[in-house]
Amino acid sequence: MTLASDKWRSSLQRITGTEYRGGQLVQLSEAIMASLSGGQAKDLDLGTSQSVMLLLIDGLGFEQLQQFRAHARNLAEFVGEQMGLSCVPATTTAALSTTFTGELPAKHRMLGYSLFVAEKRFNLLNFNDAPMPAKEWQACPTIFAELNLLEIPNRVVLAPKYQGSGLTEALFSAADFIPAANGEQRVTALKKASYLPGFTYGYWPEVDHAGHHYGVGSPQWLAALEQTDSEFAQLRRQMNQNCRLILVADHGMVNSQPDHAFDLASEPHLAKGVKTIAGEPRAVHVFANETKEVPDLVARWKENLGEYAWILSPEESRILHGGQSEYNGDFQVYFKENYTLGDSRFQSPQMLSLAGVHGSLTVAEMQIPLAWE
Repeated sequence: MTLASDKWRSSLQRITGTEYRGGQLVQLSEAIMASLSGGQAKDLDLGTSQSVMLLLIDGLGFEQLQQFRAHARNLAEFVGEQMGLSCVPATTTAALSTTFTGELPAKHRMLGYSLFVAEKRFNLLNFNDAPMPAKEWQACPTIFAELNLLEIPNRVVLAPKYQGSGLTEALFSAADFIPAANGEQRVTALKKASYLPGFTYGYWPEVDHAGHHYGVGSPQWLAALEQTDSEFAQLRRQMNQNCRLILVADHGMVNSQPDHAFDLASEPHLAKGVKTIAGEPRAVHVFANETKEVPDLVARWKENLGEYAWILSPEESRILHGGQSEYNGDFQVYFKENYTLGDSRFQSPQMLSLAGVHGSLTVAEMQIPLAWE
């Protein structure tokens, strides 16, 4: 397993020799705005359209789609060989925020699944115990707010359970919220929306959920993929053919292994000098007890984990995250192959035993389908 950019576009100059430019998710908002307003985008050219629909399949990386294309013939046919790169970390909160703000994680501050700020840990899905409301934490203007300024209608089609959540408040509060409780309702709502002017966002979470619980390629994951493929095909047949349709994912996924999982509580040589960790199992934020201990801590982690992970320098962190951030630890660790790291002293057994994981820099996680018609 290699860095996505070893094969396509580089992520770290030290590892790959060329510069990571933020992936393609960061380009989508500008491209959609240009398509609807008649402007010109710098990177992606979607052409001019009165109606644009973006469909995002959570957790379906390009590599997984290719490997299991027999279970997703409609998606595979639509995507073909078209792909892009996610942002870093390759995880939902960061990727959706990058997609809908056009900024990289250091700017929008959605830097992973969980953060440790002001001596409190909180996750960016619900924002419980966060130091401020979600709309204040993620303060970058979203495409929905920008479209409202241009009086261009916009809407999101999401499950009712997401309405009012922290992530929804951070990203979708400016959009009209259309609830869809299941796949049938989702297809119906998106079909109707395709005949409306403006921008529509639709979201499929089932592949990601099945991957986390049962693993990529499991019977449950394949069933979720097949259902998603069927719903996509149905929508594509029934929707307004003059609506610009974009298909993308936020990240891919790898299957974990119990013997490739490090537990900080059982690794005293790693835990020494560490206050806590945040982020997620494959993209870890490490916080030191004392700033003066950071160089020794980094050296010790490189000595013990260098075979299994990339331990970023400050410059590498700046390149990957789009700038320096005070909210992702004293240094970050991105794991190779399917290695993970957690801490059983505060993380639940469920979090520590996820079957499918993501967030790091490998092809399977970073490479995503990106196609339109």
